[in-house]
Amino acid sequence: MNLIEVKNVSFGYTKESIIEDLSFSVEEGNCVGLLGVNGAGKSTLTWLLCNMLEPKTGEILIIGEKLGMESYHIKAQFGVLPAQDPLMEHLTIEEHLFYVGRLYSVDKKALPERINSLIKIFDLEEFRNKQNRHLSTGTRRKVGILTTLVHSPRLLIWDEPFNGLDPISTATLKDLIKTLKQNGITLFFTSQIIDPVEAVCDQVMILDSKRLLLNERIEELRKQISDAKVKTLEELLVKLAGKKQSEMPKIDWLKQTKS
Repeated sequence: MNLIEVKNVSFGYTKESIIEDLSFSVEEGNCVGLLGVNGAGKSTLTWLLCNMLEPKTGEILIIGEKLGMESYHIKAQFGVLPAQDPLMEHLTIEEHLFYVGRLYSVDKKALPERINSLIKIFDLEEFRNKQNRHLSTGTRRKVGILTTLVHSPRLLIWDEPFNGLDPISTATLKDLIKTLKQNGITLFFTSQIIDPVEAVCDQVMILDSKRLLLNERIEELRKQISDAKVKTLEELLVKLAGKKQSEMPKIDWLKQTKS
């Protein structure tokens, strides 16, 4: 079954489109990574998938249904991580997770055990009673990720989940994603960091110039990397986009002389 179906979707805030005639699907239990340069429309696509925006043309089905304002029974089955973590600043990590769990009608007696398990994922025990407003950027990101899991969702839609994470936390998140996949949870996440996409995804998409440049299973992608005579997914992305890294301009004025 496809948990996400995007059919000929176009969207723009003005007459000019950000994405045009986009079509793809995501099978249940798969992990999909969406890559693209800054401004390619990755975040806009996640907002469309979450029904925070409506397509100008085309349609999006989530878990077999076209979402609307009243589709609470469907929306309750997925967890959403925006690019900016919408944490309740005056609550502690523990209070925040408990509050969100109750919003999703998780049994009050089951919540403490769930929260303890979630806090252990990123080793946040020492911060559990600290207010969100006092957390570092990386710790806020971890809490944002954990918030999407507390109600045991069927589908996760994450926008740049690896942003702000240190190397150890990045490795932990990769392990978490692998565990979620083993548990049958479907993931769709955007990233500007290629390494985790290669490490955990079943399917990779590249968005550029309003359209998908690539939408392939990871096994086929590895073959394309070989056929394109490049060594990495990063090199393939640059080649497909037809772009070169900009030459460094002369900045001799940005120089200190030894005294």
